Amino acid sequence: MKQDDLQIVRAIRGGDSAAFTVLVEKYKKMVYGVILPKVRDFHQAQDLTSETFVTAYLSIESLDAPEKVGPWLCGIARNLANKWIYREKRDDLSLEGLLENTSESAHKAQLLHVSAAEKTPDETAEHAELRQLLWRCLITLPHISSEVLILSYIREMKSAEIAKFLGISRTAVTTRLSDARKRLKQEMIRMVENTIENQPLAEDFTEQVVTAAIKQGERYLADGHWKSAREQFQRAADAQAGYAPAYRGLGMVAREMIEEQLSLPDGTVDMTLIEEACTELGRAYRLGARDPDTVRALAHLYHQFQRCEEYVDLLWNFAMTTDDFDAGFDAGCRSIAEMQEPCVADHKRAVDAHKMLLKRFEGQITLTDQLESYFHIFDAYRKVGRAADWLEQTEHLVEQIGDDITLMHRAFYTRERGKTLREWGRYREAAQTYEAFIDWLQNSETMDPEKRALLIGAQGDYLHLAPTYYQLGEHQKVKALLAEAEANLESYFVEWDTVMASIPDESSDISECSERHEATRKRLDRIYRNAGDYPTGGSVADIRSWLNRKYFVAIHIATTCLALGCAEVGEGEAAIRLLNRAAQHWEQRRNYIGEKVKVWSSGGRIMAWLAAMTLKFRNDREASLEYLKRAHEDRRRAARGSIKRFFEEDDAFEPVRHDPEFLAVVNAPVVRQ
Repeated sequence: MKQDDLQIVRAIRGGDSAAFTVLVEKYKKMVYGVILPKVRDFHQAQDLTSETFVTAYLSIESLDAPEKVGPWLCGIARNLANKWIYREKRDDLSLEGLLENTSESAHKAQLLHVSAAEKTPDETAEHAELRQLLWRCLITLPHISSEVLILSYIREMKSAEIAKFLGISRTAVTTRLSDARKRLKQEMIRMVENTIENQPLAEDFTEQVVTAAIKQGERYLADGHWKSAREQFQRAADAQAGYAPAYRGLGMVAREMIEEQLSLPDGTVDMTLIEEACTELGRAYRLGARDPDTVRALAHLYHQFQRCEEYVDLLWNFAMTTDDFDAGFDAGCRSIAEMQEPCVADHKRAVDAHKMLLKRFEGQITLTDQLESYFHIFDAYRKVGRAADWLEQTEHLVEQIGDDITLMHRAFYTRERGKTLREWGRYREAAQTYEAFIDWLQNSETMDPEKRALLIGAQGDYLHLAPTYYQLGEHQKVKALLAEAEANLESYFVEWDTVMASIPDESSDISECSERHEATRKRLDRIYRNAGDYPTGGSVADIRSWLNRKYFVAIHIATTCLALGCAEVGEGEAAIRLLNRAAQHWEQRRNYIGEKVKVWSSGGRIMAWLAAMTLKFRNDREASLEYLKRAHEDRRRAARGSIKRFFEEDDAFEPVRHDPEFLAVVNAPVVRQ
């Protein structure tokens, strides 16, 4: 039983994936027939027919009278054709010129009906000429006449059908047909019929429409129009089952909506939105959307909402199956790092997985990649009693890398080595390890905005030199070291201002000072080319932005490391003062940067530390509670459970562990059921 237009439109709006195909099949030749006499180009008519249905699919909700879908399609088709004509600015040809040399029209009309197999090469060439002649004759008709003529002769549509589709009266149709017939001889009409029937229309209209819906959805997503983006991705999913980009789009929309909700200090996320994002992105991944962006988005959701096993399994599966070895190795490292976290705490599994990861990517990764993978798995090696193996392997890699080792990798290696020695009670060796790193750092010729941050970190908490001296009872060394570190911190701000002042601002007319800018770029390349993630090949503006961001983040980290070092040796007031300074630096300077710096959780982490320290060193319950409330305003960190775990694990909170007001804060929901 055939569906009428009203039923078809209702079915499309209801998500019936087959209904749109029915609509396309019903009207595609009619739409083609409306467009063809306007654009006078068979292939362009096919393209515009596809575009008509794309437009209709994306705006089907705007159709006020579903029973008039035919005239609505006709209007879209005419509008698109007119726009194309305007762009092309094509000129009409005169009838007299087009009908020159057509005295043998009867013979030529007969020739058009001869099959290709029966034609000689000369006849084939003449046939091609006739097709062009036929088209030139057809386009001399007024648009309204050629329109009804083509519709009438495509599939012998009746006048009533043409009238309904074009939204005009049957009398008007009859008049237009009569006018068209008077203008062309009978043999030319047969040519028109034959030519149209032999122009195949694309068979993949539905696929084209779905692809266009995805593109439209991506545009809405980029612009932050979540509702419209979701509608387009859902249409694509309804129209073509198992289409991974549609589900990926739906998941990305839900993920962005989650991030928007978490950006508010008191924002809570609807659990159904989390489930939607995870379900749709997971489905897209299973259907083949295994690009790094999709994997990162889904992994971030799992990590954000403490779905640890799913996080581990996703990243490990991707690492073991992807052909993108850079992204795969990174995913594998993150997977094994999570295996050793408290939410999984399977340390043997982590160590075994590390071996598998190195074996799978053997010959594809650098020595530096291998060394970095050991940093991800340090705790697991310690927990299974294999810290000595870890030290042996990393020491061998450091020796092989030699002078090419980066500042940060040397710092990571030194930190973990010293930490192990301290756990073994070998404090003097640990101190010597840290001192050797500081000497190496000061003698290194590498220029990097993070260099002074690593120095301050080594003096403070990052490498635990001050706490190690403290454990050795060398309190004078502790005071001298912390004083030197704070002096380094003061000079760090001066260094930042000095470096930025040495780089011209490209807001001036570059054409007038291009030589000066090029000289500046070359100077900066020489200074910073060996620094981590330096924007090689970038403009002076790119380098300036990179330096600004690096200094901002590095100073922020250096200040917090020094504060934590002070706290560990009992210098509580200094620790609180430095953490407050870090918080002020964050608030005051992040707008100065001129771009978004993605260290979202810094605010929540600093407030949590301040909550612990004001309670521990000042016994100030009210201030501690206020800091904890501010920490919980970092909704991303709260969603991961970091603040609650910090409260439960830090000994400073022991006096208020069961205090109802503190518990109300740390247990305040971020996800609503």
